[in-house]
Formats: sequence, structure tokens, C-alpha cells
Amino acid sequence: MKTTLFFVFLFLIQTKTAAQEYVFGKVLSEDQRELKGVSIINISNQQTAISDDDGNFMIFAKVGDEIRFTKERYNRNSVKINATNISKSFLIRLEIIPYDIEEVEIKYKITGDVNKDANHFGKSEKILKFDDDMAKYIRKKSSPEVMAPQKGDFVQTVGPGFSVGKISSQWDDIDLSRDFREFFTDEFFVNELKLKVAEIPTFIFYVLRNFERKNITKYGVCSGSDYARFREEAFRKIVDYKKNIPNDSKKNGNKLQLKDKNTQNGLWWN
Repeated sequence: MKTTLFFVFLFLIQTKTAAQEYVFGKVLSEDQRELKGVSIINISNQQTAISDDDGNFMIFAKVGDEIRFTKERYNRNSVKINATNISKSFLIRLEIIPYDIEEVEIKYKITGDVNKDANHFGKSEKILKFDDDMAKYIRKKSSPEVMAPQKGDFVQTVGPGFSVGKISSQWDDIDLSRDFREFFTDEFFVNELKLKVAEIPTFIFYVLRNFERKNITKYGVCSGSDYARFREEAFRKIVDYKKNIPNDSKKNGNKLQLKDKNTQNGLWWN
């Protein structure tokens, strides 16, 4: 009698174990990509799992259970466990939820003319701030402290004095071009004038060929109005520069000037 009860108990355990097993599978997108992070839940027993980096999953289930698959931005999918899919791995596919992109109508067609396009779209916040600061600077009267000679400035002696020869300029055009580039930054030349970074030095020298700068190079100082003149000239010359139209230096008699650091004599670029 005891032997009979033992075999009955053993049979019940084996039957329960066979009826409840782990099911395996892989989750794919509609374009066959393996989906990770998919939430998987057995609706029947509330068991949960997450698909791994390769889309693989494993969850406890038995025949008749419903397994649900969900992932953000995808339509959910469900599968009913039967004798076929409980005995081998199976695939689940999730379809992405389509969404509409708001249509944007572009009414203005860019012409390529920097001045014309800039006038249509308006000035950037940086340029507007620069113009505002420049206007305030021009209206403001210079204080005696500002007008006083600074360290390194040339000051004319009082009295008859004596001749010491020609006074060398504080700056040459390389100094001036470096100052313009530091003041405006590469962002101005790249974003506003649509130049490549490598073109910036060449373009600055191109503008300087017809740019009045005698007092700037003499005293080694750029005023607010000098920066404003350069900016206006840059916008005016950018189209000619891109069309490879020469900026004739003989027209206004200005030539690019460089200092000879040893002799302090002027060297000129034709």
C-alpha cells in the first residue's frame, strides 16, 4: 500500500513539472532588428522578464498562458503558449508606431546674396548686441582717463625738441588682421559670412587692401568705429571675394604693410 502511494505521488510531481516550463524566444522589429529592453509579462501568472541586448528572452509559462510583449514607441504583441511553441524557441515581431511630422512650409528661397538673405532673415542676436553696444560706445564721451596715454603709447614731447627720424608704426597688417579675428571670433566669419576657417586670414587681408588703417597701425589701437567699418566692409566684399574678383589695391593707393622687425622699415606687399 505504501509503495503504491509513493508511485502515485511521484507521478503527480512529474506531471506538474512537465506542465509548467520556461519558454524561450527572440524579439525582432519589423525590419529584422533585435530589440533589447522589451518588457515581457505572463498575463496568467504575472511572471515578468526583459529581453537582453540580442533580443533574447526566457520566462516561466505553461500551455494555455498568454505572454504579452511591450516596448515604448512599438505596438504591443501577445502570444498564446501551445504545445508547439513551449517545446522550442520562437520569434516575436513588434511594429513601430508611426507618427506624423508637422509640415513646414518654406516661403523664402535663399539667393546666395549674403546682404539680401541677411536682410530677410534679420540679424543674429550676437550682431544685434554688437550694434547696440557700438551705438552706445559712439554716443559716450571719452573720459580723461581713457584719453590719457597708455603704457606703450607714443607721446609727442613738448617744446622745440629735435628730430629722431621717422616714427615706426606700432602695428603692421598681420597685427591688425589678428586683432580683427580675435575681436569678431571665427564664429562671425563662418556663420555670418559663410567662410571656411582656412579662408579667414586670406579674406581679412583681402578686405585690408582697400581699408583705411593708417592711424590704426600707427598707434596700434582699433576703435569701435574701426571695428564697425571693417564689419561693413566685410559684408560688402564677401560676394566679390567668393567670385574671385580682385580687390585692386592701386585704386585707393593702399598696400598691405608689414614691419621688418630688425630694421623697422616698412615692407610692402604689391
